[in-house]
Amino acid sequence: MTNFLWDLYQHQQIRDAKADARAAAESVGARADREMDRLRDRVDSLTLTNLAMWTLLRDKLGVKDEELEKRVRELDLLDGVQDGKLSAGPWNCEKCKRPNSQRQRRCLYCGHERAASNPFPMV
Repeated sequence: MTNFLWDLYQHQQIRDAKADARAAAESVGARADREMDRLRDRVDSLTLTNLAMWTLLRDKLGVKDEELEKRVRELDLLDGVQDGKLSAGPWNCEKCKRPNSQRQRRCLYCGHERAASNPFPMV
């Protein structure tokens, strides 16, 4: 009889754990959807801003579309790969000379804060 009650208790615990897991997955999914929507809005806004800047440059300075396309290809190759992205590599700490991720402002090894850098580290 004790084993039967224990089994019932365990099955209830399993059902509760499954329900908690489902709720957590739904919550994470909803947050991911909101973040994806926010990022899409940001990309749309940046695309519109870039288009506005380009048309101003083209119209005011007479720069040709071909020149823009050529410059995009040149900049794309700065990281050695023509893939439509700029990938900045690691930065070397001025103090200990060890490599660190571009995402870090402080050296992971010695704590030295990197100097203010170019907002476009590949250029």
